[in-house]
Amino acid sequence: MTGDTRERRTVTILFSDLSGFTRLSERMDPEEVQDLVDALFQRFRAAIESEGGTVDKFIGDAVMAVFGAPVAHEDDAVRAVRAGRGLLDEVAEFDAKRKLGLRLRVGINTGEVLWGALAGEKATAMGDAVNVAQRIESTAAPGTVLVSRAVERGLRGKFLLAGRGEIRVKGRDEPVEVMEVVEELAGQTEHRADGPPAAFVGREAELARLLERVEDRGGVVHLEGEAGIGKSRLAAELRREFRERHPGAWVTTGRALEGMRLPLAAFGDIVRQEAGVSGLDRGDADRIVAFLVSQVPGESATQKENLAHLIAISLGYAVPGARVRDIEPAHFAAETQFAWRQWLTARAARGALLCLEDLHWADGATGELLAALAPLPFAFVATARPGHALPAALDRFPLGDLDAAAAGRLGASVLGAPVDEELARFLGEQSGGNPLYVEELARYLREGKLLDGAPLRLAAAPGRVPDTLGGLLVARLASPRAQTRHQGRERPGKGLLDEAPVAARRLRRGAGDRGSAPAPARLRANRFPAPRRRAAFLPPRSDPRRGVRAADEEGAGAAPRRGGRPPGVAHSGGRPSSEGASRAAP
Repeated sequence: MTGDTRERRTVTILFSDLSGFTRLSERMDPEEVQDLVDALFQRFRAAIESEGGTVDKFIGDAVMAVFGAPVAHEDDAVRAVRAGRGLLDEVAEFDAKRKLGLRLRVGINTGEVLWGALAGEKATAMGDAVNVAQRIESTAAPGTVLVSRAVERGLRGKFLLAGRGEIRVKGRDEPVEVMEVVEELAGQTEHRADGPPAAFVGREAELARLLERVEDRGGVVHLEGEAGIGKSRLAAELRREFRERHPGAWVTTGRALEGMRLPLAAFGDIVRQEAGVSGLDRGDADRIVAFLVSQVPGESATQKENLAHLIAISLGYAVPGARVRDIEPAHFAAETQFAWRQWLTARAARGALLCLEDLHWADGATGELLAALAPLPFAFVATARPGHALPAALDRFPLGDLDAAAAGRLGASVLGAPVDEELARFLGEQSGGNPLYVEELARYLREGKLLDGAPLRLAAAPGRVPDTLGGLLVARLASPRAQTRHQGRERPGKGLLDEAPVAARRLRRGAGDRGSAPAPARLRANRFPAPRRRAAFLPPRSDPRRGVRAADEEGAGAAPRRGGRPPGVAHSGGRPSSEGASRAAP
């Protein structure tokens, strides 16, 4: 990477430092210290890279890692925190065997950096956000992970945090609020940890149709929509309504996770919740099998055990000596699907609604199992993003953008006060009708003190894209679906992903596109583009050059450098048998 290809990017930076290392170095031979640190840092690198991060540098006993460059993900803050907690676990395990008194402290911050090479060396992150991350790390207590408020915004309630006050950072006038990561919350919460969930608005018709659909026919509904469009929230409201209307029914959720390609991950999540098991080791396998044996129907203990073994093996558990391993490979999938049907039918005797979320991260076997389960007399709702194939036989339920009025009501809910017509229109049109963008933009305006009056109105224009959306913009632009759109192989949609760099440029520069309508008088001085009919994150239809060229010129979501030179392109890098299982035993 040359100087001409440096990019301004929003990333999450992790710093870690060993406590007790200096004392250890004083009493050990230098070669022993080097061997020890090398062994530990190999573990650190694996933990960071397993979450999609990049080790930027090792400095003595400290580590700096970047999440969001060179490859961005929509959940880089979450990945960084998971990696930080993973580093703590690595040190604890490492020290337990050696009794060296080592502990680790971790600091994490999100912000804009310049990503590029120095003196011909490998790319690195530079900027104030890096300094803040290092300062946060230096104030963390050994054995803890501290994060900034900017990181917290990107966690979206997935971790329990405890406030730890404010710290001063050299060269900054404003203090930095920090929080300690206490634990990761089970599953994915339905709202942010820093307040109640936003009102459920603009999806009432979809909820009514979805509820009627699952109550009427059962089977599998494929709830499809872009990231941030509200699939999980709609599924949560559906579960709430279903529980109220069907007391005693089994209502649960399983999720597939990016980077964890476990077989049948979402189904496995449900089984582990039911069994009270969290892991995949031998002891966990024994508990899973015992739980399933107690649940599945069967004419004999042997048949029940066979069914339990089929399910456990399909989830990736090792079951040595299982008789079902003798089933011919050509029949194994059908027997496994039969076992799943037996267990699920028994468990759902009083009705059921099973939500399987984020199936764009799932393996192919998940879709095959869903298709096999579709005839069952209860409902599955499977959420996934467009472009991730699930079996065509599934009942597709696409989820589109919020209209402008609903986006305004959602913004008012987030802000906790009525908003004027202009602000409502601004939120709706600048967000493109994506609920996540509406919520984050509203919070950004409030926290930046850019609102005043009653009802609330825009007092000043924002000067940049909120950090909470930076990684999402980059990741969505770099997705295969985005590339397909830009290459003209698919009709452009209404989502925000089509012109993420345009959004970044317009918000950062604070200037409207040439030819756009004039801004309201009181905003004109701030040089922010007036809301238009089409989302500001999308290119104007009148300019056919906007699109692939803009993406190519500005990189995968990278903002322009202030010198006006565009950065380089960033690359993100058969019918189931009803007898086989029962016959598997001699």
